Amino acid sequence: MINKINSIAEFYILLEKVAKLRNPIFRGHSSIKYELKSSSFRRLENKYKDINKVIKNLSLYHEQLIEEFKENKYHQSKIGELTDLEILAKLQHYGAATCFLDFSKNIAVALWFACSSKEDIDGRIYILKNIQDVINYKRINSEQLKYKIENFYQDSISCEEENKLTSHFLLWEPPYLSERILQQDSIFLFSKKENELDNNELLYKVDIDKDLKKEILEILYKLFNINKKTIYKDFHGFAISHGQDEIIDFIDDGIKFYEIANQYYQVNKKEKALEFYLKALDDIGDDDDTDKVEIFIEIEKSIKELYKDIPIHKITEISSKSS
Repeated sequence: MINKINSIAEFYILLEKVAKLRNPIFRGHSSIKYELKSSSFRRLENKYKDINKVIKNLSLYHEQLIEEFKENKYHQSKIGELTDLEILAKLQHYGAATCFLDFSKNIAVALWFACSSKEDIDGRIYILKNIQDVINYKRINSEQLKYKIENFYQDSISCEEENKLTSHFLLWEPPYLSERILQQDSIFLFSKKENELDNNELLYKVDIDKDLKKEILEILYKLFNINKKTIYKDFHGFAISHGQDEIIDFIDDGIKFYEIANQYYQVNKKEKALEFYLKALDDIGDDDDTDKVEIFIEIEKSIKELYKDIPIHKITEISSKSS
């Protein structure tokens, strides 16, 4: 496995190598300075400055967080009462510090997170290989999902099966609690021994040159349709993708309108095709560029064909909307 991507050619080599790995999962950091630690671990480090105290208090921190959540009566959902792990997944979604390290089964998602910010610092992706390895990993099943959070952190538990949980890296694929989890193909990793993960032989680290971030983002969008809107595909994500500092990407170009119209035409959505052909015609009509003149003629032909199939009242409605 390569250690750093210094060119787009090496980016494609990485994709080829990853395709040959058995059952990997991925996580992206926008800065190589960020450590591979859960947000709750880092929050406890800020309090204690002592790794042993952090590990000792991981369970207690989450127990109290969940208890406070329940006291506020947030734990009832449309599908019934949430389990402790489901509560933590919901809290993490809204920004709370939890034990979960959010990995993805899709390398493109990890690459997006590694390249989407911190343009002046190299990014990094982490690749965990073969999560089917039962010696190192343990998947949370439907019965274990019902456990209290302390069962995953305390050694002194009588049940032998539960006791084994503390010696593994635990993996949980959360249910459909949000569109974002589904879109990011998320799988959560958590463990009492999470501080050992960063130096584990199962882990590959691949750095990404800061000067390649923008180009890689463009490739991810073209090849995988991944950008901020698709990564954060829920109401909150939609809102932040239209924040003050975000680049405006709405369509106001005749050629783009023409391309969209053709796509609608090909799938027989004639009214939408007409709407975008008329928008394209309006934008291209006054342009003397030779290529655009040819497109203008093609648009006029397409519109004439569509007029034959669309009722006159719909044509009037679409024309007023597009003008």
